[in-house]
Amino acid sequence: MSSGFGTREAREDAAGRAERRVQLDSPMFQREGEDAEAGTDAPKKLTKLGKIEVPRRRVRQRLQQHPSMGLISAIIGCCLGLSCIALYAPVVTKLQRKLPTMGPIKTAFLVASPLLSGSLLRVLFGARADAMGSYRLLNLQLICCTFGMLCVAMLMKEIMTPDEAPNGGEGYYYSLLFFGAVTGTGISTFPVGACQVSYWYPKHNQGTILGVFGGMTTIAPGLASYWLPLAFDRMGVPKAYFAWVGTLMLGTLLYYMVGTDSWYFQLLALGFSRKDSKKLAAELGQEFFPMSAEQQEELDATSSNEEGVVREETLACARGCWRESRETYSDLRRAAACWKTWALVSIYFCAFGGQVAVIEWLPLYWNELHSSHPDWAGPVTGIFTVIIALARSLSGPSNAKLGGEIAGMLFFAITAVAALFIAVSRIVALSIFGLMVLAVGLGVGCNAAFMLLPQEVPEGCVGGAAGIVSGVGCFGGFALTPLMAIFPRLLGQGGNGYAWGFLVIAMLALGNIRVCHTLLQHSSVAKDHSPAFIIAQISSSFGYGDVAAAHEETSQEDSDSDEQESDDRREHNIG
Repeated sequence: MSSGFGTREAREDAAGRAERRVQLDSPMFQREGEDAEAGTDAPKKLTKLGKIEVPRRRVRQRLQQHPSMGLISAIIGCCLGLSCIALYAPVVTKLQRKLPTMGPIKTAFLVASPLLSGSLLRVLFGARADAMGSYRLLNLQLICCTFGMLCVAMLMKEIMTPDEAPNGGEGYYYSLLFFGAVTGTGISTFPVGACQVSYWYPKHNQGTILGVFGGMTTIAPGLASYWLPLAFDRMGVPKAYFAWVGTLMLGTLLYYMVGTDSWYFQLLALGFSRKDSKKLAAELGQEFFPMSAEQQEELDATSSNEEGVVREETLACARGCWRESRETYSDLRRAAACWKTWALVSIYFCAFGGQVAVIEWLPLYWNELHSSHPDWAGPVTGIFTVIIALARSLSGPSNAKLGGEIAGMLFFAITAVAALFIAVSRIVALSIFGLMVLAVGLGVGCNAAFMLLPQEVPEGCVGGAAGIVSGVGCFGGFALTPLMAIFPRLLGQGGNGYAWGFLVIAMLALGNIRVCHTLLQHSSVAKDHSPAFIIAQISSSFGYGDVAAAHEETSQEDSDSDEQESDDRREHNIG
């Protein structure tokens, strides 16, 4: 350990107080035959000298101890990545004029192309974040996202020429499709950022911190949908996309400078063993670790029988890495084997996938059905996203009071009604009102899904279940947009097909009411699933708890008085 951890400090203070030191299990070695001739190729055996004594103060000086910076950097990185959800939606009407072969189905696939790669990579990156930390993974994701965006900007420069139709035809469409999928790597940052945040904070702060994190990152697509149309009018499409590339570059550099993993992963990067890293990180206050109790027991047994040969240490490290990867995918298999995981997938598929699909659909909806101008259609889309973010962030206490299952049933019913209202409405003001109500329903549904996840999924595979739920739910944004595009294809682009596309969201919401009720019937927390219990919970959450409690108290008093009367009669009969 050449960094100074293995030697005493050269100077002691005047009072002669020795520093508190921590004795670690990482062994020190010394080569046998130090006076051997230099240049010999024979392997030198190492003998174990003892344990390293590390000054605690020196260890802490080398660590970054700012949980708030871990949260802020994760929000920055994920906002940059998730803004790519709106990669093509604001410009799609201009692309249709330049590429006449783009019909509704092709347009829907192009708009949803970033979500296809983002949803699939969420599962893989989310599983690896538990094994190697979030910092390196998030940097890699942002670099890939920036490269894809640069290629998209160069294509936009070629397509948006003053000519009526650019040379290249179908080749431009498939190039945009491919580089849109590359840019979608940024969408997979959410589970990685959530992993970074959760390891920094204690258990009692997890709900609040993850709610803030999820709400703040949800705003990014709406801001992109708001600013891009304004930038198109002021600087043109190619320059707007190159400005987006510059923003991604600066944001990636900022995350590289301020981003940080939790103490456990920082200690691993300094060269400490997994056992020592967990021990020191726990002393600093970290409560969540990627190792389960069984893995820790196996690690303790392995570390107690260490051999003093470098080759054996290297092989043990390689075996540990292989075991770590195998356990990661074992967690995924265990999560996939639990039916409640797929029930939560269905809920998040509708809530988050529906949210993303609506954000992508709104530019087409406003332009084709209402012939609106981007100067106000973009802000409406931005407000829709902000309401979703606020609903997702602030609905935690109400969902905890209602229970995740009942909250899902209530707000999916609200979502279905709002989507049906938008489908039949042809008045702009009423459609905007329906969209705002729809935003509340979808935002609360997202919160309810992740509130239920640690409660209902078996212990030890919560990380794998979170990756599956997040990834497949994000895939909903890719799958739902082409389904919504079937209606304008059947009814014609000049008809009301863009409004009737919201029927897809309504049908999914109605189906998930049944899914939430099934989860309530098999809940590990709620002991009742009767209609009376559901109505009482909803009434209590809306401020009628005192009335219900008074009614329950009156009922209890009546039952007590009846029991007393029956006891008196029994005594009288006996007498």
